[in-house]
Amino acid sequence: MSGSNLDYYAQLLNDKYVPATLFLNEDLDILYTHGEVEKYLSFPRALVKFNVAEMVDGKVLQIFRAGLEQCLGGEERIRYTRVVIEKTGKKQLVDLSFWPVRDDQAPEKIVLVEIMPHLRESRPSEEPENAQNQNDFWNEQIKSLEKRLEAAKYRTQSLVDEQELTNEELQASNRQLMSSNEELQSTNEELQSVNEELYTVNSELQIKNEALSTANNDILNLLKSIDIGTIFLDKDLSVRRFTPAVSKHFNLLDIDIGRSISDFSSNLVDVDIKKISQKVYDSLEKYEKEVEDINGNRYLLRVLPYRTQDHLIQGLVITFIPVLNEKDETEG
Repeated sequence: MSGSNLDYYAQLLNDKYVPATLFLNEDLDILYTHGEVEKYLSFPRALVKFNVAEMVDGKVLQIFRAGLEQCLGGEERIRYTRVVIEKTGKKQLVDLSFWPVRDDQAPEKIVLVEIMPHLRESRPSEEPENAQNQNDFWNEQIKSLEKRLEAAKYRTQSLVDEQELTNEELQASNRQLMSSNEELQSTNEELQSVNEELYTVNSELQIKNEALSTANNDILNLLKSIDIGTIFLDKDLSVRRFTPAVSKHFNLLDIDIGRSISDFSSNLVDVDIKKISQKVYDSLEKYEKEVEDINGNRYLLRVLPYRTQDHLIQGLVITFIPVLNEKDETEG
């Protein structure tokens, strides 16, 4: 038998027993075809790369997608029976079988699709377990869509509930924020009022400080101008202030302020200034006596309690008032 006769008979067997076959990737691109694929699919002339989505109508495309997804999801074989494919106005009843290609050498995931004419009604015992006709497929698709719709409704309702809860929380937060803003505004107004009062008090205090400073200056100038030695003692009988004229009796310097009067000696004859001061402070009765210094000069020693405007005793005032001699009066 010649080689041409062998090719002829091989072609007859191929046409009779080998179905139209497609190799697809997960994007439905056609990688390879075998058999009379063009009998069922429309190949657009303008496309270099062929995709099933461009070759079949929407219903059949859904079946291709479903079979592809199930194969890629782990199914060994998916079969759909009595699928109506229409080409150039002619309807054909076919069976579609999807097989996953298990090849680690393949550059991508591949599914083999067989397209075979539906020849006769199969008895239930002859149908594969996972065989579906087109009506069954669409029924399953409807049920699946209904479940997805129900799930979508549930998710939507959940989102609506969450949105309502979030809105309520936002409204509560806004109310709290408004309340906080009102309280802050009230606090700011109170603070402004307090600041105004502080400004007024500070102004009054500044005026009083100026008056006090003037009074202190007047007193200092008065004490410097008079020729009367004066010592101011606090409650502990320590020196608090003194006039320049007191230097005739005590050797006091500014650094001695705060020291006890008992630390200093005077040029007065037979005068215990510490003892006299303590007696006056204890009895609150004034002390007056004419005293003489070592040079023969006479003075009226006067010791008085230091009283505040509130009649509080805050120490003592000691003065040394010169007493004129008869000779001085005559000369005068």
